[in-house]
Amino acid sequence: MKVVVIGGGIAGLSTCKHLRKLDKNVEIILVEPKEYLEVHWCGVRALFDGNIAQRSTFSINKWAISKSVVHVQDWVTQLTDTEVLLGDGQYIEFNLCVVCTGSVTPFAGFAKGPPNPNGRGQGRLRHRLGQMQHWGRRLLDSGSVAIIGGGLIGIEMAGDLAFYSKKQGRPLQIALIHNEEFLVPEFTPSAGDMALEKLTEMGVEVILDEEAIEQEDGNVRLSKSGDYLQVNEVIWATGIRPCNHFMNRAHLTQDGWIKVDEYFQVEGAEGRLFAMGDCCDLLPNTGNQAMEASYILAKNLKRTLDAIERREEQHVVLKKAQVSTEIYVATIGKTDGVAMTPVMATQFGLPWMKNSTMFLWKVKKQIGLHKANKLGG
Repeated sequence: MKVVVIGGGIAGLSTCKHLRKLDKNVEIILVEPKEYLEVHWCGVRALFDGNIAQRSTFSINKWAISKSVVHVQDWVTQLTDTEVLLGDGQYIEFNLCVVCTGSVTPFAGFAKGPPNPNGRGQGRLRHRLGQMQHWGRRLLDSGSVAIIGGGLIGIEMAGDLAFYSKKQGRPLQIALIHNEEFLVPEFTPSAGDMALEKLTEMGVEVILDEEAIEQEDGNVRLSKSGDYLQVNEVIWATGIRPCNHFMNRAHLTQDGWIKVDEYFQVEGAEGRLFAMGDCCDLLPNTGNQAMEASYILAKNLKRTLDAIERREEQHVVLKKAQVSTEIYVATIGKTDGVAMTPVMATQFGLPWMKNSTMFLWKVKKQIGLHKANKLGG
C-alpha cells in the first residue's frame, strides 16, 4: 500500500509521523521541493535575528530517513484520484494521497509556497537563509515602511521593525494600515486595543478603518481620507491564498480552497484524496491546529488503507475532525506581545514564552525534527 503526502510543512510532516506509527509497512512518499522545513510562525523574527532563522529551519531529508519516509524533492503539476504528475514528468501512483500544500502570502520575504522551479538555488536552505538576511537588511535600511494589514503578521512585523531599527540606532518611520476598527480579526476589541497601545508606544503610526491603495510610484494612498503616504517599502500583510494550482477545479471552492468533509476527505474524490492545513478551510489556519489534527487524519488514512485491503471501502468508519483550543499569540517587538485565549487577553505568560522560545520545542516534540544548520548550499 502506498500513501503520497504533498507538502512538507508542519501539517505534512505531522501526518507522515503519525501514519508511520500506526502502520510500519505502508510506503509513505513525501513530495516537497524544498530540502528544509521552515516554522512559519517564526517568519517575521527570522528576518531580523539570524539565530532564530537557523533554529527555525530543519532538514526534511534527515527527518525522512529517521521516519522511513521517501522524500521526493520535486513539485506536483497535476493530481488525479490515482496518481500525481511531478515537475520532471514522472508519475507516482498511490492508494491514498494527502494534500498539505499550505498557502502563500503577498510578501515575498516569507517565501511561503513552492519555490520557483526556474529560480537558481531555490529549495536549498542556504538560499533561504540568505533571502531572510537580505529582506531583513533591506527593510531596516529603508528609512520608512508601510504595512498593509493589521492581522497577526502585520502587527508582529510592525513591532519587530520598530524594535530592531531602534536597536541599530536608526528608528524607522512605520505606518500600519488596517481596514477594521480594531487590530487582528482573531482578537477581541480589548485585545486589539492592547496591541494598538503597545505599537503606538513603540512609535508605530497605526491607521484604523482605512483602505490602502498602492500607487504606481510605490507610495500608498488612503481611500477614505485621500491622504498619501510616501514610503520606501510597502509590505502587504493582507492574508493568505491557497497553493492548490495542481488540483482539479472540481475539488476547489470558488476562492481556491480544497473542499473537504469533516473527515478530511476531498469532496468528489471517491475517498482517495485527503487534505489538511492552510490549503483547505476545515480548521483555523494555525500550525498548532495542524499538529493536533494530524493524528486524527492519520487514523483515518490507516482505517481507509485497511478497508481497501479488505475490499470494504464502503463500510469504513472514520473519525471526525476536532478543533483544538484556539489560542493566538502575537509578539510585539522582542520583549512584548499580546495573547488571546478563550478566557482572556493577556500580555503576560504566553507572549513571553513565544519571544523566549518561539514554541520551537513543541515542533521538535510533535514531529521529531533534526536540525538542518549544516546542510550544503
